[in-house]
Amino acid sequence: MSATNDTTDLPSETSIALAFLMSLLAFAIMVGNAVVILAFVVDKNLRHRSNYFFLNLAISDFFVGVISIPLYIPHRLFDWKFEDNICAFWLTIDYLLCTTSVYNIVLISFDRYQSVSNAVSYRAQHTGILKIVVLMVTIWVVAFLVHGPIILVSEAWKNGKGDCEPGFFTEW
Repeated sequence: MSATNDTTDLPSETSIALAFLMSLLAFAIMVGNAVVILAFVVDKNLRHRSNYFFLNLAISDFFVGVISIPLYIPHRLFDWKFEDNICAFWLTIDYLLCTTSVYNIVLISFDRYQSVSNAVSYRAQHTGILKIVVLMVTIWVVAFLVHGPIILVSEAWKNGKGDCEPGFFTEW
C-alpha cells in the first residue's frame, strides 16, 4: 500500500471522528438491509422473481455492515495488526461480500432488462423458486471462486508486518 493511502499517521481526534462516522455508516447499512430482509420475510406479496435478487443483495450488504466495515475500522484507523487467521478470514469474506454485491447488481440489471425488453413473455415465464435459488447460490459460489482461492492459497498476507493485503496486490 502506498504511503499516500496510509491513515495511521492521522491525529487521534481525526481517527476517532472517522471511526465514529464509519461506525454510523456500518450501523445504517445493517439497519437498512435488515429492514429489507424482514419486509421480504413478513410480506408475502413481495415474493416475486426480481425481489429475490434484491433480497440476495440485501443479505450480502448486511454482512458487509456486520463483518467487513467493523473489522476495517480498527485495522486501518488505529493500526490494529490482524493475526494470520483473522486476516485470511477478513480478506476472504470482504472480497466475497463485495463481489457478491456487484454480481447481484448485475443480475438485477439483467433481470430488469429482460422485464423491459420482453415484457409479455417475462410475466408469463414466472420461473419456479428453485431456479431463482440456484441463481442466488450461483452468485455466491462464483463470487467466492473469483478471489477466495487465490487469497487462501497465496499466503502473501502472511508477511509478518500485519498489513493484511491480498497476495495478488504484491505477487501478480
